[in-house]
Amino acid sequence: MRRVASVLAVFGRLAVMLILDAGRHAFYRLELRGLEHDTGASRTYLAIFHKRDLDPPVPLPAILRHRGWRAIAGDVHFAMRADGFTHGFLARIVTRPRWLARLLRPISVGPILRGLGIHPLVDLHIRPYEEWIRERIAVEGDAPAGSVLTAEMLCDLAWAAHELVETVAVLPLSRLDKWRYYPVMRLQGGPEIFEPDERRQAERRLVANARRDLDDVAHWLREDGTIYGSPEGRLSPDGRVSPMSGGFHRVLRAAPADTRVLPIAVVYDFMRSGRPRLF
Repeated sequence: MRRVASVLAVFGRLAVMLILDAGRHAFYRLELRGLEHDTGASRTYLAIFHKRDLDPPVPLPAILRHRGWRAIAGDVHFAMRADGFTHGFLARIVTRPRWLARLLRPISVGPILRGLGIHPLVDLHIRPYEEWIRERIAVEGDAPAGSVLTAEMLCDLAWAAHELVETVAVLPLSRLDKWRYYPVMRLQGGPEIFEPDERRQAERRLVANARRDLDDVAHWLREDGTIYGSPEGRLSPDGRVSPMSGGFHRVLRAAPADTRVLPIAVVYDFMRSGRPRLF
């Protein structure tokens, strides 16, 4: 059974690579320079600095082909925002039309992403509100919303559902998963939606989860694997490289001493008509 799953994962990665390559040819003109600096060695962190969420997939097929079949089959793993592994991610990405978002919301692509060699990374600052609340229920159990959430959050939920704040306050947290509260639950923010005591507990859980995810990435490097991810942990909209995240430093401290870091930058050329040109 494990062998079958491994074969399916390889074909899945190959299919995704071909889809990404076709999409890149359809929408962009890519000129990739500096591949000669990538020797294809194991224990490499391919560190991409990107301006847009869709930038990382653009050079990926060419990099995998350059590294050879082992990279395509599974040697190169990827880091991705942790909420992509949970229910509701597709709905948060495909917000229109609303009926489609509602159909997609119960679906979780987490098992598929893990099978493709993608590692979740928790954001220490923002995540969807529904993820904060789901985690609280999973760890601490259900509770009335009014005993856990701030008055401001209760007001936002009541406004979204056209209900009284008092009505929302007595509801169990698990009832907030209903579609009528979704316009607020899909938004991203920090643990400030919780009352002070609950907030401190949420922050402790978040730090513990972040450490677990980063250790998982470092473990893959120790297993002679390669990681493709963003050391900034965020976008670089103006093209300036932000300070490296603490998570990136933690990964390198836990990784083998000979781990290589290969920087990758995406630059747009908008001074032409037709398909945007990328370097």
